[in-house]
Amino acid sequence: MTDETMGNQQVKTDRDCDLAYLAGALDGEGCFTVARKADVRYKKWGYAYSPAIYFTNTNEAFIARVCEILDGQNVHGHIVARKQPGGINKDYYVVTVGRLADIKTLLDVLSPWLVAKKGQAQLLYRFVSGRLAKNAEKWKSQNPYTEEEISLVQQIRALNGSSKMRYPVESSEAIRQAPAIAG
Repeated sequence: MTDETMGNQQVKTDRDCDLAYLAGALDGEGCFTVARKADVRYKKWGYAYSPAIYFTNTNEAFIARVCEILDGQNVHGHIVARKQPGGINKDYYVVTVGRLADIKTLLDVLSPWLVAKKGQAQLLYRFVSGRLAKNAEKWKSQNPYTEEEISLVQQIRALNGSSKMRYPVESSEAIRQAPAIAG
């Protein structure tokens, strides 16, 4: 008995198919982003960046499949059901992957399959990897954001079509080190 798939590089495993499906879902209905949120714990600069990957859809079976694939990768997603304003359209579901380690894990496995949003994914990967490295150095969550991290956030926003930059472009280090203006 011969193996008919030997030498055929096109044959993929079920895991590969799942990851390609998830990447396609992100390319079409997903989002790679870093939100800027007010945070009183960061008294010196008043905000924190919150990276996330979102899957959004109205189909419960689709959302269930996304969660099943995430679970298979040991990635934790949070599901929220949302109502459309005015009740005209269908309600929808959002699966959020927001933990740094989970984002990194997901980007590691999805990278070969992404097409349309590969740029955002690569930038988010760099941002998350940098934050994880700082946390590993026991800087914890009180880390200032570097010029590079702020630049990565701005590049992600630009690729996502968010042209309005509603926050300063200086890093928290530059803000803290700026000399006082004599008045």
